[in-house]
Amino acid sequence: MKDCINFGPGSSGFCHINYNIIKRCVNLGTIVSTRPAGIVRSSCGTIEECINFGTIKATMNSILPAAGICNSSFIPGVGGGLPPSFEPRRIINCVNYGLIVSYWQGAGICHTSPNPITNCINVGVIVAPHRTGCIVFNGELGPNNY
Repeated sequence: MKDCINFGPGSSGFCHINYNIIKRCVNLGTIVSTRPAGIVRSSCGTIEECINFGTIKATMNSILPAAGICNSSFIPGVGGGLPPSFEPRRIINCVNYGLIVSYWQGAGICHTSPNPITNCINVGVIVAPHRTGCIVFNGELGPNNY
């Protein structure tokens, strides 16, 4: 998926699971769900040059996290991903400007990621009563993140 813009509400900006490449996609909509994210809910693919401007909000009864770009990135073959022969991917050159609201934990770019997050920027405010991560809450932080 490339060069897409989301204006509407939903549970994620573009899709629930990414197995390939999401590139140059922009979320302008408000995303509200139990595990919301501005671009994609879960990914074992590459997320590249994507921007979130929208408000990302976990529902009030949710104890699950909220994130600006991707809620969880996983290694293929682990946790329900693709077979191990599928090359693990990354999150690169993404920006979050949106407000992140969670009743548990939140992150500007990705909540959980064993895959590297590189050259990403979070400018958005994260409101969560428990732990938060400016770029990633739990995972692999690559170089040049701000």
